[in-house]
Amino acid sequence: LRGLFEEVNKENKQAAAFLRSCKSAEVEGGTVFIKTPYPIHAEKLNTEKLKDVLEASAAKILGKKMRVSVTVLTK
Repeated sequence: LRGLFEEVNKENKQAAAFLRSCKSAEVEGGTVFIKTPYPIHAEKLNTEKLKDVLEASAAKILGKKMRVSVTVLTK
């Protein structure tokens, strides 16, 4: 998650601010699953503009096209 945060921070400070609250990120196949405890942060990170930044940053780090799924962490 740290590497993704650093890459996103280079491209979009707003996306990085929301990403900072995220508690976990897992890669499964071609998808990065990110969980945040705050519904508003998941909503913002799932907007087209910020999701494009997340997917481009994940692809840069992992070296292949990636999808990103941001959901709210359940307790």
